[in-house]
Amino acid sequence: MMTDEQAVARNFDEWGALVSTSFVPLNAEPVRSGAFSGRIVGQRLGDLVMTRIAASPHAVLRSSESISSDDNPHYKLSFQRTGYGLLMQDGREVVIGPGQFAIYDTSRPYILAFDKTFATDVLMFPRGRLGLDERQVSQMTATLLGEQRGLSSAVAQFVTNCGQMLPELNQSTGHSLASNVIDLLRTVLSQEMYSSDSTAHMKSADKRKASTILRYIHDNLAEQQLTPKFIADAHFMSLRSLHHLFEKTGNTVAATIRTLRLERCRNDLTDPGKRETPVASIGARWGIVDPAHFSRIFRQAYGVSPTVYRKQH
Repeated sequence: MMTDEQAVARNFDEWGALVSTSFVPLNAEPVRSGAFSGRIVGQRLGDLVMTRIAASPHAVLRSSESISSDDNPHYKLSFQRTGYGLLMQDGREVVIGPGQFAIYDTSRPYILAFDKTFATDVLMFPRGRLGLDERQVSQMTATLLGEQRGLSSAVAQFVTNCGQMLPELNQSTGHSLASNVIDLLRTVLSQEMYSSDSTAHMKSADKRKASTILRYIHDNLAEQQLTPKFIADAHFMSLRSLHHLFEKTGNTVAATIRTLRLERCRNDLTDPGKRETPVASIGARWGIVDPAHFSRIFRQAYGVSPTVYRKQH
């Protein structure tokens, strides 16, 4: 996967090798004969990769064979700057035009094709960093995001600014900005989920309430007292009603809080700007004040202790 670099491909063979080393193993295919050129500007920011791509027409294929050799699933957020891209995954296909964006999952096959010269920004990040139910996110791949609520323009402006600054970004600032993009994406996806077919069995009022409560949880993860009872009281509902509401979404309240807190901790552990912050302080910052408990649940979630995870990343 790409480290900090700028790379130019002068022909299609060079481009095929470049895209596979910049992201995950991919098969590149030309869509027309003639000269080809492509350019990638990218940075690795902890466990995130930000890239700005400009290239001649072509297609990339993520095949089942290439997936079998990669055990580290990621999401990729593609923001189209110029030209049009056709994204196909999970039985869906969507045309991404200038100012639009979509998400796809590297753990399943996909095709991304461009029939004209184009420019796009891509943010690739570990799937767990999103902190959302992966089953529900899988229903959002290969769809245009944020269109109905006008959120796409806010994300587009932020991603564009990040892409323009990419060559000059230092690790700490770049990591923070990329994390902010993920936060924005999380907000957009949360809104999409509660208006999608995945929650068709829920009443409109329940969808709105669940979305509001999920946003409240995101905004208050640092509060130690953020418990199901605290959340129920803040929304003038009984604890039983809160649990029942979350059962409809396929999650429990406690599991949602724990997962999101651990993801925020994992983000801080890979942030170059926080490398001197003690591990226990990072846990406490996100409401997990007992160091032993923090280490135990982090290991259960990610297979290693917070200290080892920081060293590995």
